[in-house]
Amino acid sequence: MLLDHGADVNAEDNLSRPPLHRMCEEYYWPDRSDFVQLLTERGADVNARGKDHKTALHLASRALNFESMRVLLDCGANVNAEDLLGQTPLHGVLENTLYRFEGDLDVAKLLVEHGADVNTQNKRCATLLHIAASKLNLESVRVFLDLGARANVKDSRSQTPLHKVLLSKHHRKDRLGIALLLIEGGANVNARDKNHETPLHLASYFLEPKSVRILLDHGADADAADNRDPTPSDDGYQTPLHQAPRLVSLEVAWILLKNGADLNAENKEGKTPFQLAQESTKEEMKRLLPSIWRARRAQCVALMGLLYGY
Repeated sequence: MLLDHGADVNAEDNLSRPPLHRMCEEYYWPDRSDFVQLLTERGADVNARGKDHKTALHLASRALNFESMRVLLDCGANVNAEDLLGQTPLHGVLENTLYRFEGDLDVAKLLVEHGADVNTQNKRCATLLHIAASKLNLESVRVFLDLGARANVKDSRSQTPLHKVLLSKHHRKDRLGIALLLIEGGANVNARDKNHETPLHLASYFLEPKSVRILLDHGADADAADNRDPTPSDDGYQTPLHQAPRLVSLEVAWILLKNGADLNAENKEGKTPFQLAQESTKEEMKRLLPSIWRARRAQCVALMGLLYGY
């Protein structure tokens, strides 16, 4: 009725959003594709932007309004439009699946079918795969890899999605599965970030023995050294093994040593993992590393196998 009496179909609210945006952004409500269709037929600009530079397609994607998205795309909506953060409608899909309808990624496939760039990077140079990996969303990672996402793109900190998996503070059982998916998808297990830290550094630092095993099994360099500037808690030029004595992780230390880590590698302060073990407050660490240093590898493997079941 309002349109029939001359209402402006592109009138904006205080956030520069036209009515089309309001029809597309509602969460949990039924998909209002019939209203979206009506507005576009009456001249609504499908690529109009709000103050945040989001388009109707950004909003419909985030709300998983599949049919509304289809109408917008058929009417020429820009599938790769970027908002102020450099995020495209695909990022909106990811935001939704991470927090509500996990696994429902048909909307992502629809966008890609219409030309969406699955490797697009936002203002922080993060791709969709970076974001999905950091949230430990297994299904999202799987779908984006299947859609052609590249596993070795680096963000503004030179971190790959594999780094993000190991940095994530989300406590979810999918961490190992996602790491394996990324590795199978071509992720470089020895990729270095701005501090020259590899995924193995992170797995060792955060005391993730299962992640350490997976990385080493897929070719991670046990003696890769970072280039951090020395700090009170980090002397710089640390290998993954330098972390184990400092963090008193016997299991991580043993796994690294079993895979050839150098007990005598020096950091910027000239300290070796052996010396750090001597400074450890944990008596087991003090005994473990020196005994391994003196013994032959075959004897160590047999001994630790008996003691710890490795």
